[in-house]
Order: sequence, then structure tokens, then C-alpha cells
Amino acid sequence: MNERYLKDEEVADLLGISLSRLRVKITYGDPLPDRIQAPGCRQRLWLREKVYNWLEMHTVASGSEKPSIRRVARK
Repeated sequence: MNERYLKDEEVADLLGISLSRLRVKITYGDPLPDRIQAPGCRQRLWLREKVYNWLEMHTVASGSEKPSIRRVARK
């Protein structure tokens, strides 16, 4: 897979939720990063950069700690 995109499983892992919970969030229209779903293709793709930017916008830091985001291992 292209390093530019993440699959549902990788996004769920970054969010610390199960794949089924991610699917529920998508179904109910919960706020999530932008994703791509090509016509005729069942697999959703998430732009890696947009996912990390979205996480940065929603990260809350306590005190002087700088927030860090766990990176998905490249395959």
C-alpha cells in the first residue's frame, strides 16, 4: 500500500478503538478526519497527513508536556 494512505485498521489503532467502533463512528457521522472512498471500491483510504493533522488539532496537553502521536509502523 502507498505510504501516503492509511487503512481503516491503522486509523482505528491510532485512535485506540476497535475497527467495529470506527465503523460505527463513520456510520453515525462522528467527527473524523477526511477520508477517500473511490466509486466501486469498498476500501476506505485515509490521507496519512490529514489524519495526523486532525489528531494534532484534537490533542489536549497538560502542563508543559508537548503532545506526541504514536506513528503507525510502515509496512
